[in-house]
Amino acid sequence: GAGASAAPPAGARPLDRAQVKRAWPAVVAEIRRHKKSRAAWFVSVEVDVDDDGHTLRIEFPSDQAITLSMAEKPESMQMLRAALSHAFGFAPPIRFQLGRGAAVPLPQPDADPEPDPDADPADVLGGEVIPDADPAPEQPADEASAPPPPPEQPGLLDSLGAEEIADVPYEADEYISDPEEEES
Repeated sequence: GAGASAAPPAGARPLDRAQVKRAWPAVVAEIRRHKKSRAAWFVSVEVDVDDDGHTLRIEFPSDQAITLSMAEKPESMQMLRAALSHAFGFAPPIRFQLGRGAAVPLPQPDADPEPDPDADPADVLGGEVIPDADPAPEQPADEASAPPPPPEQPGLLDSLGAEEIADVPYEADEYISDPEEEES
């Protein structure tokens, strides 16, 4: 409307906060109908109406930055917009936010002074440094580069009725794509 701090996108309809919150489970259900793995991304979010009154703000928990970045991908956005259209009758503009609460303003370039490289981290972060009670013994250089062996967990495999077949190193590239995306 007139006098609003942010102009709504062209053709945007005003959103009712209570209606948005009531309708969100239907949005998630519609996503689940098409792709269960994607629906899980939106179960733990909070939804609200942004300050412009027209934009749907989807707030991901602060520890879910990866989920937010996956949700921003074009194919995920297309599915989300279709689910919003189904639940609301139209697809409002969307803004994702990491962390909950009031709209988080974008960081201003010169807002933070240069950090003092000599400052004590405990002072900067408001904590105290607790020394290790039992410091690790120094290792020779050739052993220092190898990771320590995993701690022994006697009986864990037996208690689970399992047996170790192989120790496979983690390969990050193997886990980047969503296998369900390749099926559709």
